[in-house]
Amino acid sequence: MFKHISELLNNFVPKKDEWKIKLFNNWDKVIGDLKDKVTIIEIKNKLLVLGVTHPAWAQELFMLSDILKNKINSLFGKEKIKYIRFKTLKKKETKFKNLRRNKFYEDNQTNINKTLNKKEYLSLTKIQDQELKENLKNFYFRCKKG
Repeated sequence: MFKHISELLNNFVPKKDEWKIKLFNNWDKVIGDLKDKVTIIEIKNKLLVLGVTHPAWAQELFMLSDILKNKINSLFGKEKIKYIRFKTLKKKETKFKNLRRNKFYEDNQTNINKTLNKKEYLSLTKIQDQELKENLKNFYFRCKKG
């Protein structure tokens, strides 16, 4: 028998902090289309710390922080959040070590180091059709030389 995490949290969270669970549960509705770019990091007293994927988002949301505070507080009918701070999240690092196991990488390691950047190489690894992959790789090489 499985329970949703919000049910489990209700047993451990003090009554005075239950509103925080409600905020987490309704975060997608509060933040809307930006849910992939903004996440809750911490709620402490009346301070909300949000993590953003890029400094530009932090700046943009800072300018809109009053609107965001009002939207959050209207969810509860009283002031729960007075301050909002933004923190830029570190990008997930690509595990480039694992790419060495890839036969395509091993076969073309010297050419890739000289001609293809990481983004180009990673885009080629996503292609399943070997003939298409080889033709695109050769096209990359010709474009880089020419």
